[in-house]
Amino acid sequence: MERSADSLSVGIHLITATITDASGATASSTFSEQILRYRPLGLRLQGFDSAGKMRLLLEGDSGTPYQLESSPDLQNWSTLETGAMPAVIRQVLDPASAGQPRYFWRVRQ
Repeated sequence: MERSADSLSVGIHLITATITDASGATASSTFSEQILRYRPLGLRLQGFDSAGKMRLLLEGDSGTPYQLESSPDLQNWSTLETGAMPAVIRQVLDPASAGQPRYFWRVRQ
């Protein structure tokens, strides 16, 4: 089985690798790996839903605190959502963006 560090949560993990050769002999080794922060908070725009609301994708480590903000003019920012990332990807709809000729978003930790 192959597994990348991207699939591991932040923390210390014990990993055991076992190999078997053609004659059936096996060998195992255990080691620890510490995952610190491998995915910074990110924001992607996915497009509009059928009601004209912008669909946003937040990306980051599970448990990472975030604050998603929106603005019609890049000067006046409103908090759209705050919390801790429940998963690596979170989808959010912004109802205030419907019908707006332009709108802006940012995510902060």
